[in-house]
Amino acid sequence: MHRKGFTLVELLVVIVVSALISAFTIQYGKIGQNQVALNVEAAKVSQLILQAKELAIATYTSTAATCAFGVAFDYAAQTYSLFSYAPAGAPPCPALASTTALTAASVQQYEPQSWKVRVTPGIVMQSAAAGNDVLRDVIFYPPQPATLLSRDGATLMNPSDPLNPPLTSKVYLRTADGSATAVISVNPAGQVSL
Repeated sequence: MHRKGFTLVELLVVIVVSALISAFTIQYGKIGQNQVALNVEAAKVSQLILQAKELAIATYTSTAATCAFGVAFDYAAQTYSLFSYAPAGAPPCPALASTTALTAASVQQYEPQSWKVRVTPGIVMQSAAAGNDVLRDVIFYPPQPATLLSRDGATLMNPSDPLNPPLTSKVYLRTADGSATAVISVNPAGQVSL
């Protein structure tokens, strides 16, 4: 009886092809995982901005010292925070037209789980993106609520200022390997889009 087996060359070809298929599958899986993480992070950031807007509407008739709610982005620390805005002397809250600056004393932690939320590992918030339209802070000031945007973390662009109308500001997210990006836009009317 004559037995025929595989040659060494045939075995090596099968091993090399299997290794290539495995490498492509692992790489494709990693890219897909990064894309999912990016989309989840973008959704979390958008949801937090919308939560600040909802809180501003819901607490408008409240007698608390909180005048508005907002979200701050700390690009150096790679964190973002939901905050309540209570300037010195509130209540009563100052008129919208006089709300032009954001100070550390006026920003207060709203709740621990939404304060200094770290960006998911593998995702980066970019502070130096395509232009100077990077969002540092957004505040929703009731009753409408009016949307106050800040690109420098201190000066609030007032939507009722005819000389310096605010422009849409953005949060830029990307995967750490640079394979994918996401942009969250907040316009002066308070609309949030991905």
